Amino acid sequence: YECTYAISIDRQLSKVLLAFRGAYTREDWSHILDWYDTGTSNPVLEDYPERPKNIRMHAGFYKYLFRVRKDTNTTKYDEIGAKLAHYCELADTRDDGNVRITVTGHSLGSAL
Repeated sequence: YECTYAISIDRQLSKVLLAFRGAYTREDWSHILDWYDTGTSNPVLEDYPERPKNIRMHAGFYKYLFRVRKDTNTTKYDEIGAKLAHYCELADTRDDGNVRITVTGHSLGSAL
């Protein structure tokens, strides 16, 4: 299964758009139906230390984003975060670090 997404930038407005594809394949639907929740460490705790150390997530969505890939030994969450950082740098034409990020998706994509 593959988490499919697209990133677009608008340099004039210093904006970045991250869009997730909705459920399309049988494997996508199996993630949606993998409805039980699972506990995990909070992936943004370093940036928000006042937040809980552990969180609960829909197991299928968790696997979609946080499964460690055998070919790269990284997660989709890490991959997307690195690409977003790169595209935010490209979109920051004013060099003030003020880039607006919009995240959207349909069906499975909206849950991510």
